[in-house]
Amino acid sequence: MKVSVLSLQELRRNIKQRQVADQVFMVFALFCLLTGLVVLIALVFQMFFGALGYSFTETAELERSVIGLVTQVDEQADSPAKSQLAELIQVVREVKSQRTGEALLEIKFTDQERQRFNEALLKVLPPVNDFAQKQSEAGFIDDDKERERVLQELDASSPAIKQIYDTTRQVCAGRIERFFTGAWLCIVPSKLTLRFLRLPPSANHEQAGVLVAIAGTSLVILVTSVLAIPIGIAAGVFLEEYAPKNWFTGLIEINITNLAGVPSIIYGLLALGVFKYQLAFGESILTAGCTLGCLILPVIIVTTREAIRAIPVGIREGAAALGASKWQVIWDHILPYSIGGILTGIIVGLSRAIGETAPLITIGALTFITFLPISDDAPFLSLKWIWSPFTVMPIQMFDWVQRPDRGFQTNASAAGVVLVVMTLLMNGAAIYIRAYSRSRIKW
Repeated sequence: MKVSVLSLQELRRNIKQRQVADQVFMVFALFCLLTGLVVLIALVFQMFFGALGYSFTETAELERSVIGLVTQVDEQADSPAKSQLAELIQVVREVKSQRTGEALLEIKFTDQERQRFNEALLKVLPPVNDFAQKQSEAGFIDDDKERERVLQELDASSPAIKQIYDTTRQVCAGRIERFFTGAWLCIVPSKLTLRFLRLPPSANHEQAGVLVAIAGTSLVILVTSVLAIPIGIAAGVFLEEYAPKNWFTGLIEINITNLAGVPSIIYGLLALGVFKYQLAFGESILTAGCTLGCLILPVIIVTTREAIRAIPVGIREGAAALGASKWQVIWDHILPYSIGGILTGIIVGLSRAIGETAPLITIGALTFITFLPISDDAPFLSLKWIWSPFTVMPIQMFDWVQRPDRGFQTNASAAGVVLVVMTLLMNGAAIYIRAYSRSRIKW
């Protein structure tokens, strides 16, 4: 029999190749980690920046809108806005005289012309911003009639300023603060207030809130937890401790593992046919809870099995040697010792469920709903709410983002912050329970 012996030179070469491969892998892993952190920080920064009311508007977009207004005012002999826009009108006239062969809205300013235009616009903005501030404050008046009266008086007192404000508001939802390189800084009132949390959705972004979406998200996650957590843990215990090891059990295990990676829209189609039509649950919170429960069930089952499998065999043997039954071993020893791993799976599953949109849109979740699903009838603990229509935070954000009014984009950013806080609170509670349960374990 021939024995292959590596020479010292070949051995050094192999070691060097492995070291180079390890270094390349470490560099690639570090690059991926840093890239992911940069993207995450950018997304979080953008979300909080938008929620606080700050956004940037491209210079060209604002210029076209203002030039259109200036041209319209210049052509009207008796326009009340002519005095406020005198300097802007003069700049536009000079540019028009030098670009006789070009359409006005197609003209590209030179750096000197843009500087003059921006300086003239900055002189106009203070009264426009004051008007925007007063209109925003009027929007916080709860009484509809009083709010409408204040807004009408404000519009009547400053028709010229309102005309300028309406034009700039088309491209900048609120006040315009200053000009940076290539962009104008737009500011709207911050939406991260208690008032935003207690208002229902509205067609006016200043009156819109997330109360209904918070209630819908909380109730859907409650139903999801009640359905998925007990069934998932029970299924994991059965497959790991009771099920016989044969081809049928192996087939079930493979399918459960594969279901954990199925796209969420597939669960939406399943729920549409089974829960909504076959079982006649309709477009209700119960349908949404069952759908998301099916979505996270494979994750809970897999993590439950892994957590149980990690418990040393000696614990089972020691408990059995003292006369404990199989169920007593599981209930008194296996589940308490594996609760940390099980809660990890629950955290991962619920974190995924709270941000899902596709399956809920498939079953008919509403994008605009102004009433709470909770009944006001005594004794206030009625389960009628599980049959109520609903919306959730991701769908509310989706609805606001696709609206043309940029004020709703600020609302969507603020709703994103609220959703992140809800997820962190839910995960924080689960992590605390996990840490507390682990601290009580005495191996």
